[in-house]
Order: sequence, then structure tokens, then C-alpha cells
Amino acid sequence: MKTSGLICMLSIFVAGSLCAQSKIYGRITDTQGQGLSFANVVVEGTSRGTSSNLDGYYALSLEPGRYTLVFQYVGYQTQRREIMLGNEDQELNLPMPEALLQLQTITVLPGQENPAYEIIRQAQAKRRYYREEEYQSYQCQIYTKIFERSQREGGNFNLFGASRPIQKGVFYLSETLSELSFRQKNRFHEKVLAAKVSGDTTGYSYNRANWLNFYNNQSLRMNDQSIYSPIAEQAFQYYDFRLEGTETESGQKIHKIAMFPKFKNAPVFTGHVYILEGSWRIHSLDAHIGPGVAAPFDSTAIRQIYVPLENKQVWVPFSFTGYFQLFNGEVQAYYHAIATDYALNPELPETLFGSEVLSYTPEAGRQNLDFWENLRPIPLTEEEVADYAAKDAPPAPPKEEFSVEDDLDTLAQTPTKPKFRLGALLFGNYTLRMGQNTRLRFDPLLNTINFNTVEGWRLAYQFQFIRDFGPTKSLSLTPFFRYGFANARFQAKLRGEYQWRNRPGRLMLEGGQFVAQLAGYKLIDENINTLYSLLREDNYLKLYEKTFAALQFEQEWFNGFRTTLGATFARRRPLQNNSTQTWADREEKEYTPNAPFNAEQANTAFEAHEALVLSASVKIAFRQEYIMRPNGKQVERVRGPELELGYRRGLADLDYDFVRAYLSDQFRLGVLGRTRLAAEAGRFFEPQHPVFSRFSSLCSQPNTNFAGSTAGGLSTNGLLSLFQRQ
Repeated sequence: MKTSGLICMLSIFVAGSLCAQSKIYGRITDTQGQGLSFANVVVEGTSRGTSSNLDGYYALSLEPGRYTLVFQYVGYQTQRREIMLGNEDQELNLPMPEALLQLQTITVLPGQENPAYEIIRQAQAKRRYYREEEYQSYQCQIYTKIFERSQREGGNFNLFGASRPIQKGVFYLSETLSELSFRQKNRFHEKVLAAKVSGDTTGYSYNRANWLNFYNNQSLRMNDQSIYSPIAEQAFQYYDFRLEGTETESGQKIHKIAMFPKFKNAPVFTGHVYILEGSWRIHSLDAHIGPGVAAPFDSTAIRQIYVPLENKQVWVPFSFTGYFQLFNGEVQAYYHAIATDYALNPELPETLFGSEVLSYTPEAGRQNLDFWENLRPIPLTEEEVADYAAKDAPPAPPKEEFSVEDDLDTLAQTPTKPKFRLGALLFGNYTLRMGQNTRLRFDPLLNTINFNTVEGWRLAYQFQFIRDFGPTKSLSLTPFFRYGFANARFQAKLRGEYQWRNRPGRLMLEGGQFVAQLAGYKLIDENINTLYSLLREDNYLKLYEKTFAALQFEQEWFNGFRTTLGATFARRRPLQNNSTQTWADREEKEYTPNAPFNAEQANTAFEAHEALVLSASVKIAFRQEYIMRPNGKQVERVRGPELELGYRRGLADLDYDFVRAYLSDQFRLGVLGRTRLAAEAGRFFEPQHPVFSRFSSLCSQPNTNFAGSTAGGLSTNGLLSLFQRQ
């Protein structure tokens, strides 16, 4: 699509086209002159409109003509203004008075209930109709913005599934213009037509359309915590309600109902829901979520407003705003979305609602400043203008002695010098950028020191070098270093990994000399084992040494179908305890040997040997939905079962075959939410090499599950059978 064609498509965001010559603009305030953030401005009888910005300023482009503008803000009287727009821009500043509530004297006798409960019941009775039957489909244009600022350094902020490092000042600002398509039941597809990210020329934005559907039982999910709608089937189990008043808008009564949690930290909204008399639909909601409900957020404020279409017979979401605070208010963020130009019940092709739920047009991230100035429906604040100006400024010109043989990334470096942050290096994952395409990522220094009975006190550290080759490919090199003071051994390994993300895959090569747990993966956390050893004289961590080389190839061939091939060669050597240090020495207790404990077999140690392990697996995710962004594919959800089939072959001093099948699926349990069920089956074909003859009795036992650690210890049978067959 050429840029001119894209501009024509996007012009509907300003309720006209680029040839429109006039704007109506101004500021929306309360009666005290304070700006009202994200107040709605709609052309009456249509879904053409905009919102004010954080400071209350708005601008709406319209073709010359006569219009009635409707100004809306939750809790304030709706205002209507007739305008005659010519070829000149017009300024219209509007103070909005608070809503006038009419409330008859209500006497609630003992045993009676507040009238709000009957209104909620009426809304519950209509919930299914508005969720599934009022319309079958719609298509609209949507503008979204995310703004994040901080007064602190360090840590990460995760909003809508995207985690970003927290930095002082504005650390994320992004806008998108999209076409959103919807079809019952709950099928969405979003096509991003334009995206802008402050300081990032790729246009990769985490923004997307996010409406809250209060006609669902669970209308919001934050950090795995479901928040129940005030009209959910089970609302009376979690909410208390009180009718605070009734206002009249265009002859239509709107009930203002206060919502309260029935018990502390109940997963509900606290605030007000506005319900229309007679139709019993939700008009708007203005509420917050308590800090104990969705940690780590200190506070979360939610506001959503609906507008009528087709002679007020159908109401659709027009604007949604979310405010978020973390770390005692030091980190602040807001998300805002407005939807315009609705088309109800359009003929949408079946192919639009396939596995891909979000995609980008090729030109989405390539639009210039003039493009956004013409098509941005909400004016930027001064802070946002300053952030774009600082981060999107061109780099300083190269020095005279610069030559084409120099590193070309020098030309792409940001003008600000990276700052070293000691706090982030000590307590979190610290990333140091070295140009736009190269970065170093350091692990927390607090994880460097630990204790175990084999190495005594040990130092271990790793960091990662990452180089991006375009938006969808990257190479990472990760060196690991480890030194044990009790056994006086230095060990190291290096992992290299090349990833491609359009059709996700990776190639991994790793090798060196290092210690590993007998299970072959991190079965026991070393920090926890340190406390058990020093405070209780328990050493659950069982280690061995391996000199190895490993190769793995993974590729998704088509959506939901992924294969993995691997090969590992290792020389394995047993290790012995070298330290008896403890902080709580007990006479009746001592450290067990560095071998799994088994009451039926005294000697569970193994001999040094060589192992060559070949592996292959196939994973199928049925009905997998995904997002395709400029930096690659991201799995959104899997609506069907997941099946994984695996095979492993042991050679050299090993001689075994292992097959495995794993099946899982998610199910909805009505008002209880979702649950996942999984089944796994596998079989080892017994090894014949004499190295493992001493373990034959263990191997032949029927219980060969891969047991994990518990507060009391480990399952020896599962641990040994897993290790010796790797």
C-alpha cells in the first residue's frame, strides 16, 4: 500500500479527510478551570469524535457545515453545542458543571434492600443479550496511546503483557492508529495502520485495542487476577450497591450506583456504574481497583464510556482510560483509546478471524511528523511534545575523520549517553545499550554468592551480549563463570543463540566445563538450598561435573506446529562433599553425601562416563492465536489442546530409548474461571551397559516420574532414573 493510500484510509480518524480545511478546538474544564482529562467530544448522531488530552485540550477536524457537538465526562452534565463551521478554525472552550442528581427520599427498613439491587438485577437479566445478540459484528477505527513516566530507576513495568525497564523521566510513549473488526462471539482482529514510539524508529508498539466488556462475568484480568463485572452472575457475592441518584440526559434517566467490595481485597471495581433506565444497559463506569487486589499496582483507575448508534438503539464503547501507579506513586502510566466511525453488522470475511489477531501494515512504522500532525485525533501535551523532540532528534553529525570503514552503528546511536545504574545492577537485570542494535545484559550481583557442600562458598556470574540484525533476528552470546572455594575449581561455559521471529525459530550451541544438578535442569533453587544447608544442615542440592558440547535447533513450520532437534555429548564426573560448614551445627545430624538418598540402596553414586544423547520432539498447539508485530510473531493464546511428542536416544556409555507424550487443555468452569488439565505418559527402554547395572533395581520400578523437590526432600527413584538416561 502506498503512503497516499494509507493516508486516505486513516483520514477517518479525524472524521473527514486531509482535504478538510477546518478544526474545532479548545479546552474542556470544570467550573473551577481545571482541565478534564479525556473528556469525549462526539458529533451527535454519529460515532465521529475525539477526546481531550491529559490537560483537557481537544481538537476535531470536520468538513465545513453545521454540527451539534456532544461533550461528555463521567460525573458531569452532558453539554451540547451547535456550531457552524466554515473555512476557518474555531475555538470553543467549555466549562462543564457537575451532574445534577435527583434522589427521592428513600427509607430502607430493616430487612429491605437499597433500590440499587433491583436495578442491578434488571441489568443482569439483559447481560447476555447485550453481550451476544444486540449486534453480530462491527468495524471501527481506533486510536490508542500509552504514556509512562517514573521518578525512580530500576525494576520493570509490565502493562498489557509488555515488560519494560523503568527509567527516570518518560520511559515509554507510543501511539497507534488501527482498524478494529469484531464478530460474535468475542472474535477480534486489529490491523495497525500507523504506529509511533518515542525514541524508536522501528515503530514497534505494545499498544493495542483494550475494551472492558462489562457484560462478561470477568471483565478484566490483571496479573492473573480476574476482576468481576458489577453485573456478573455472581456480583452479589462480591459487591454491595447503593443508589446515589438519577440524572436525566436527553430525556433518558441514568442511575448512578455506588459499588463497594463486600469483603477486603474482593476482586471488584470500587466506584460508580451508570445504568440506563428501561434498557438497563451500562452507560459508563468510573471506578478504581484496590491496591490489595492486583499487586504490584498501588492504584488503578478505570473509566469507560459508551455512545449510542442507529437512533440510540445500539450502544458501543467510545473511550476507555486506565491510570496506573506503582512503587508508592513513583511510577505513573496511563492508557487511552477512542473508537470512531463504527460500521454495524458489516459483511466481514471469515478469513479475517483466523489465527492472527493483530497485524501491522508494511508502512505502519514509517510515517513522518507531518503525517501524525494531520491524523493524530488527540493533541499532545507539552510533556509529550518535549519527549518526542528529545528522543526522535537526529543524531549528532559524524566527525570529519569518520570513514565508511568505521562501525556504521555509530551513526545510529542515540544522542544521550547511557547511564550506569548501580542499584539496577545489584538488585535487577541491568541492560547497557551500546548503540541501537547492541546491548549488554547483566544478572543481579546479589545472586553471585551461594553455598553448597561440594563447592563450599561459590561465586557464579553470567552476562549476555545481544546483537540485533534488523527487527526480527538477533544473536546472543552468554558466558557463565563459576568458582568454588572449597574444591578450588574454576569452571566456565559459553552459550550462543541465534533467533529469528517472523516464523519463530532458534539455533543454540553451548559448551564448556560446568557443574549441573543430577536432574539435568534447575530442580532445586540454589538460594533456597543455601538457607537449608546453613540453617538446617540439609544439602538437597546434588551436583556433578560435565565437560560437554550441545546443539539444538527449533523451528515453527506453520502456526502451532513446532519441532525441536538436539544433540549433546558430555563427559560426566561425580563430585564429593568438600565442606561441612553450617551456622546451626547439630550433634545428631550431619550432611548427607553428594548422592541421592535411598533407604533401599546404600550406594547411589555413579562412575565417570561419557554420554551422547540425541533428541527430537514435535509440539502441536491447536487453535493457536498470535500477534504479528514488526519484531516478529508473539503467541497470544491457545484456545484448543496442546500435544507434545518426544523421543530421546542414549549412546556411548548409555544405551536406552525414551518416548514421551504430553497433552494439556484449558476449560472454562462457569463463574469459577478457567482451569488447565494435563496428562503425561512415557516409557524408558531399559539400558544394558554395565555402568548402570547397579541401578537396575531402581530402573525397573514402575514409578519413574520426574519428581521435584519438596520441603522434606527429593524422590530418589525419579531423580536417578532421569539423570542416568540423559
